[in-house]
Amino acid sequence: MLAAYGGADYEELVAAVGQHQHPAGGKGFVDYCIRNGWLRRQ
Repeated sequence: MLAAYGGADYEELVAAVGQHQHPAGGKGFVDYCIRNGWLRRQ
């Protein structure tokens, strides 16, 4: 759970998931998670 770590900004999330196998890379995966409501600003 990200809240346990105090959160992260957009660029930190993109860097953290950069190896995720998403067609658009880490940025695409983070954007996908935001669009689906799985990540949200607090």
